Amino acid sequence: MAIDYSIDTQRNLVITTLSGVLNFEECVAHHIKLGSDKDFDPSGCELIDGSALKSVALASTSIFSLSKTCPFGSSARRAIYASDNTFHYGLARMFQMVTGEKHGEIMVFKDRDEAVAWLNIE
Repeated sequence: MAIDYSIDTQRNLVITTLSGVLNFEECVAHHIKLGSDKDFDPSGCELIDGSALKSVALASTSIFSLSKTCPFGSSARRAIYASDNTFHYGLARMFQMVTGEKHGEIMVFKDRDEAVAWLNIE
């Protein structure tokens, strides 16, 4: 499985971990599962850790579609850690741009510590 998540209810934080090959169907399934989780708060924070991601099998049109299925609300604060992979970083920035602020404020980082600091969760 390429997507896993945990919810820290004390900090109102979702930690999403990406690994292996990321594809559109898994992203949509993740959005549905997360959105229906009883502990999920759409106004919370999210740290997306893509450091274990091997490859991404998403077309640019799929990234636009994913922005429509995202369960986070406009007041959420979300950080994407794309590591130092230029391609993954570029796709994360594309997601950030097409999503706008409809699903929260999103920032993309090449450094995990910077992403955590920006979320102000520790």
